[in-house]
Amino acid sequence: MKKKHLRVFRHMVVGLFCLMVPFAFQAQVTNPETWSTFVQSDANPSVIDTFRWQLFTQAERNNWKYILKNGATVSEGQQGLKMPLSSSVAFEKYSLSCYEEVHMVVGVTVHSLVPGDTLYAVFSNNLGINKRGALCPFPSKSTHYSIGLKNGPYYLELLASDPGGTSENGYFQIDSVYSYGTICQYSLFSGQGNWNDTLRWSHLPPLRYRSALIGGDVEVDSVIQCKQVSLSGGSLHITEKGHLVADELILYRTDFPLTNTDKALTSADNLLAVVGKLSITKQLSVCYTFPEKGKWYFLSFPFDVSIKGIDKRFQLKDGSFSGKGNYLYVQVYDGDKRARNKKATGNWTVLSPAVSADELVFEKGKGYLVSLDAAASDNTLTFSVSSNNIPADFGKTSTIPVRVSSVVDIDEAHYGWYLCGNPLPSPLSLSQIASDPALDGNIYLYDGTDYKSYPIGSDYVLPPFAAFFVKASSDTEIDLTSGVLSENAVRLKTGYTLSSSGVEPGGAIVHSSRLQEETKDCMIRGKELYLSGLSVGGLVQVVDFMGRIVYHHSVSPGSSVLSLPLPAGFYIINIVTDSYRAQHKCVLTQ
Repeated sequence: MKKKHLRVFRHMVVGLFCLMVPFAFQAQVTNPETWSTFVQSDANPSVIDTFRWQLFTQAERNNWKYILKNGATVSEGQQGLKMPLSSSVAFEKYSLSCYEEVHMVVGVTVHSLVPGDTLYAVFSNNLGINKRGALCPFPSKSTHYSIGLKNGPYYLELLASDPGGTSENGYFQIDSVYSYGTICQYSLFSGQGNWNDTLRWSHLPPLRYRSALIGGDVEVDSVIQCKQVSLSGGSLHITEKGHLVADELILYRTDFPLTNTDKALTSADNLLAVVGKLSITKQLSVCYTFPEKGKWYFLSFPFDVSIKGIDKRFQLKDGSFSGKGNYLYVQVYDGDKRARNKKATGNWTVLSPAVSADELVFEKGKGYLVSLDAAASDNTLTFSVSSNNIPADFGKTSTIPVRVSSVVDIDEAHYGWYLCGNPLPSPLSLSQIASDPALDGNIYLYDGTDYKSYPIGSDYVLPPFAAFFVKASSDTEIDLTSGVLSENAVRLKTGYTLSSSGVEPGGAIVHSSRLQEETKDCMIRGKELYLSGLSVGGLVQVVDFMGRIVYHHSVSPGSSVLSLPLPAGFYIINIVTDSYRAQHKCVLTQ
């Protein structure tokens, strides 16, 4: 009997502290492309998970529903459940899906019992349904018992015996009831749905000390606590009522340039949107994959990154370094230098290696050019920040500080250029940027050859980690407002490698018109195209997001109105005459 009690006590300790002990090894999941096979393989380790818990208090962890009968009570300030004789409590039945080696543990203290007073259990497990057995008291002088039920129990009801003739108003005090079993540590989310949607997960929703791999679009609208959340190729939306608590959050990002043209925004672009609460207790990381080694890419981060936050396999080097290997190079744009020299060349500066491990390399809201050494061993680097350095507004509204030169003798064409970064881990719509008289009304984005301008206030959208230029007349802060992205949102192309010549904005800039707003020669209303001011006749071509010509029509000099027989969506309109050529991006609505 003593050995049995010791064994049950060990089970109780495991449940009490919700320990998640890997049976073989801790899996390292670094390649999202293998997630679907990994979670179904033996490499996905089994862990112990206390998946049902009831302390009969107001604690959030109490997730096992129950029904009291015949005088069983839980009083405010009372420790546990008081079960007088003849009372009962029935616990909600659960499924054993994905769980193995399931056990239940009941903690009981007895008070003023006489011989014959007994606590019974009615339970169902793999060996039978509604089996009945006595739990306590055992023939000993103990007043507290921890009783375990095994063989896959999935239903439990506790019954206190009826009082005998010598009853002394005794009762049973139930201080804890919990159930635990083994389950795969990692569970993969696919498709679209709520975190608690069991059908979307490969191994049930990961909670407590289990880990989530998110490859779909998941919404959190309640309190969710887990060990680790990894997000790649999908999106995570924390609603106003949602609160996600995790030891670690890992965001995977690869920004290969899009082909042909800009495209309509998809859920995969959303990444992480926080309206409610996000609590990271240990570390927030970004695993960024560079398309090619030895190339310069525009990049920004939604949090500050110091030297110690850069992948430990890599070292930061400057332009004078001539070695080969796991080295990282970073360039900043020197707008002050350009304002003083009045030249649109030679204003990129390679950062020197930091002296202190705490020295910042990347600042939230700033843009950079980043390159891996051509001989680097890996294209994917991890950039991290500890929990105490995660911005309080991470994932929510933010501001971008813009600083311009103090030079007095200015040249308008070369003054006020500043390289910004998207400070959000989600798409940044230009409609979210508040109007600011210090800005010229546009952002400037590299398109692989030159820079294109896009009007602030439009429905164009910058993806997470994008970097872009603004032109300011004085120091200012770009205020970002919150709001839902428009259905007409168009995700801009990013991820181009900057040519070796280090092209700078302000030279051959291609201006893009504001979506669905009137320009000098072209206006869209619904599905009708209005043209005016053409001095000669010409041709109108409409191109879809795949680069295909889906409509063309000749136009006469002066004004024209064309009805476009096209489905709703994103298009490019080309207007061509002998003396005039223009291109307009638009979104057709129903």
